[in-house]
Amino acid sequence: MKKTRIMQLAVLLLLSSCLSACQLAKPALQDNSEAELFGVYVLASEEQQVIAEKPYALITETTEYDLESQATYINQSYSFPGLNGFIFVLPSAVEQEENSYLCYKSDEAISDMNTVISDDEDGRKVAISASFYACHQGDGNYYQVFPVYRDKIGVYLGQSEGSYYVSTLGEQMSQLTATFQESQTKSINAKKQGQEFSVTINISSVFMPVKIVILQLNKDHKVLKIEEFKPDALVDEIIALPECAYFIVENFKVDSAGQETVKREIVDRQTEWFTVFRPVGKNACAKFGIRAVWQ
Repeated sequence: MKKTRIMQLAVLLLLSSCLSACQLAKPALQDNSEAELFGVYVLASEEQQVIAEKPYALITETTEYDLESQATYINQSYSFPGLNGFIFVLPSAVEQEENSYLCYKSDEAISDMNTVISDDEDGRKVAISASFYACHQGDGNYYQVFPVYRDKIGVYLGQSEGSYYVSTLGEQMSQLTATFQESQTKSINAKKQGQEFSVTINISSVFMPVKIVILQLNKDHKVLKIEEFKPDALVDEIIALPECAYFIVENFKVDSAGQETVKREIVDRQTEWFTVFRPVGKNACAKFGIRAVWQ
């Protein structure tokens, strides 16, 4: 579960330009509809798939104790039997004394989750957005984007607006954006109030990570220490040596031709966090934040 202070929400979606992009819009539901838009589901497959109408998710609940807020939370995860996909749904707000948190209940393959809430005379508007990074070997995969709805029975998939092919010929070379939105009018304290909700998912391709190497250098650019990590065995923080002036972070990946490539990033003493990619299953990569601890 990821928790973000509501007052510190920031737009994290910074994607590069792409060769192709698609924009989807879901018509508003009628006021008397019992279902409400809840999120989005990305289905990954080597071939286009046809799924049964209105499949409901299996919901699994677990508990988690958060040290920062000193509270116990109930985690809910959603899965659709027989489908290989990733879900991103509306976070829930949790009030703990003076602090408020947004609790994200989405799949670990979802990155850059962001929520914007605004109130005006017309009502409340809630917009959530996130990124999904396709990461697989071979020519590419098909990705179908489904709206996710919630009713009195549970959580289910709506109808897909289409199937999109994401290639792995180059990083960020293939990208699509899907947006679903809904407007409703609800009675609150005998007064009608408008509510709008939208969910956006950005899908782009990245190369498969194979290792991350972190070098510590002094002010004379002499290497003091070298650490190597596998993408599925990363650490939460890197403690700098007292004489370390900066890090060089090397991200080794395998491109579509099977060749190893490396991308280097400089992390100086003004930087507290840096991100790398880690694989999630066979079809996805997710951003992973590492804290730089300076002495």
